[in-house]
Amino acid sequence: MNAERNEKVTAKLVLSRIAWFLLCSFGILVIYLVVMAPLAPMLAARIDPTDEAARDWRYAATFMAWSVIYIIPLYIFLFRKDIGLKTEVLRVTDNGFDLKTVFKAVYKKIGLLDHIIYGAMSLIVLLAHFVNANFFYFLMIQEAGFYELPIPRVLSFFLAVLCFAAEYALCLLVASKRWDKNRLHRGSGSSDH
Repeated sequence: MNAERNEKVTAKLVLSRIAWFLLCSFGILVIYLVVMAPLAPMLAARIDPTDEAARDWRYAATFMAWSVIYIIPLYIFLFRKDIGLKTEVLRVTDNGFDLKTVFKAVYKKIGLLDHIIYGAMSLIVLLAHFVNANFFYFLMIQEAGFYELPIPRVLSFFLAVLCFAAEYALCLLVASKRWDKNRLHRGSGSSDH
């Protein structure tokens, strides 16, 4: 891969990627509210407010659901309309689709940076927990469920980052296969797609 195809790491690029991750977190809340708004009255009628164990289970289940649905805004905001990423995937698959080649190219171009940024943001959430600044959970709401698990917080951090890596890889898999399937031509030697 040519060096010119790699993203040049600038403050603007890092801040824009952070903004996209925060937008994904906000997207989770929107999805959750849209789904839960019609169900809330029915669920409220069935909840016993004195059952603390059930309440704790509901909190943990809600937070874990946020972790799972994070993949939806992640795909929509970071992959679906990323023309630069699409162009790179189409370029490296011009002679045939190879998932290993796609992952290598994308992780070299922007994926590794995304993981470093997400890990740094996750570390802030972890550190915020130790100083009781839990309001940072709202910045990375999809990670809150991992901190509800009865495991050491450091392990929660690693699970959250591992979950992100799996979701990122799944989004890349879906997006790259979709882009390759809908390509206009293959193997022409041209880089215009």
